[in-house]
Amino acid sequence: MKRTKQQWLELIQTQQTSDLSIVDFCREKDLPLKSFYARRSSLLKPKNIESSAFNKVTVAEKYKPSTTAITLSIGKATLSIPSSTDVVWLAKLIGQLA
Repeated sequence: MKRTKQQWLELIQTQQTSDLSIVDFCREKDLPLKSFYARRSSLLKPKNIESSAFNKVTVAEKYKPSTTAITLSIGKATLSIPSSTDVVWLAKLIGQLA
């Protein structure tokens, strides 16, 4: 016999208020012991949002890009570029200037 969620909740509550152990209660009511434990576990499990796989993250300090520049001087030529310049691009530039 397939029982509804409400019927399982009533059975679980009846067992809890009885003086019978779960094993004795299931034997008396002709309930499969594994089914009783499984239903009790799933129906009485606390719905806790905190146990989510995700956690709230707070940022301590916002990222501030550096305002310093890199200065390349070769002979009379001077090139100033932001320190945030892509290193691959910079390497290609130096390669072209060489």
